[in-house]
Amino acid sequence: MDKYAELKKFGTHGANYGLGPEDILAKFQEWDKLCDFSLSEIEFDRVTVNFRTLPEDLDAFAKDVYDFFPDTVDQGFGCVEEMIGAAEEMGEDIPEDMKELVEGVNFEDEDYGIELMKRSLKKDMKICLWWD
Repeated sequence: MDKYAELKKFGTHGANYGLGPEDILAKFQEWDKLCDFSLSEIEFDRVTVNFRTLPEDLDAFAKDVYDFFPDTVDQGFGCVEEMIGAAEEMGEDIPEDMKELVEGVNFEDEDYGIELMKRSLKKDMKICLWWD
């Protein structure tokens, strides 16, 4: 069975970043050499990657993820500080798993979103990628 059949069927792309379906497919095929994963929740502009193993060099991998799928950090992990601040202002409790994820993170570091992505990958063994 072709693990990329659904990806091809949906024509998953990041057109707003100049990425066609063939670019997305090629990136996942690169990752096949680094780790073992499956894909789920596939749509035309998003996909969830479920890892069975992670790449040995997680720092390089996280930077590769960010370079190719920037919304993952720019609209996700890189916004966590603002999300926590907003929740605190509204008097909402911060979930324990979020507290654990951000513990000891330096929000002054411009790459804190990449650090949170790495932590999340280690903990959850999955990541949602999207382009919008």
